[in-house]
Amino acid sequence: MKRHHTRCFIIVAILAITIQSIPGSLGSDDTTNVATRLLNRIGLWQRPWTLFAPNPKTQVVWLSAEIRQRDGEISRWSSTDWTQASVIDKFLGFRQLNFDHRFEKPLIQPVTADLTDYLRRQSPSPTSVESIELSLNTLELIVPEDGNIPARDDRMLILSVKPLGKRSYD
Repeated sequence: MKRHHTRCFIIVAILAITIQSIPGSLGSDDTTNVATRLLNRIGLWQRPWTLFAPNPKTQVVWLSAEIRQRDGEISRWSSTDWTQASVIDKFLGFRQLNFDHRFEKPLIQPVTADLTDYLRRQSPSPTSVESIELSLNTLELIVPEDGNIPARDDRMLILSVKPLGKRSYD
């Protein structure tokens, strides 16, 4: 009996993921909403998959840090630069790409503090770290008025850097 319940659960979960993942034009909103609520309840909701058409991502986001040592030396750290990543890395790391997007949300200060502390611990000499400045970098594709994504050579991109915070150490 236990195996039967497990199999039913797996079938329902896979069906719900499939329904929730299909583009909006192919599925009904009611069915998608039910599937999304079910997946959210059991912890399997994967958020919208906007990697593919009809609405591909037009932003690439990554984090960077400037680590200043007490002797004046500066080193830099960066999360994955998705513009330079291979196709396999992009496919495998798509969830991480979405994670970086969440740094734009308010109330992220405790997370940035934890990340700067982590970067300090990863330094060859953690006690010599004077400060760490964390930034959110966004590379945004400018989509033409007709809505079509231009060829790679014709693309226009805007880079913006948003400081997330600076943490000093005594």
